[in-house]
Amino acid sequence: MAEQHPLDHSKVASIREWVTGLFKTAPQSDKERIDRLLQDLSSAHWRMDKVRAELEFTSRNLAFTRRERPLDQTEEKK
Repeated sequence: MAEQHPLDHSKVASIREWVTGLFKTAPQSDKERIDRLLQDLSSAHWRMDKVRAELEFTSRNLAFTRRERPLDQTEEKK
């Protein structure tokens, strides 16, 4: 079962929808800034997913390594 992450896909979609609504009603002078914020949100979400995938991969590899090569008694005593 996957853990609940603080910034999951549904929350990002909800934030993006809210910011898009702001963009539609904002004066032209604010639209460029809001557009940059939307781009930042997308970029941060992509990076978060990439890091999460790398951590999950590393965790699986570590679990596999521990099963295949358990510490021997001399290493455990150190």
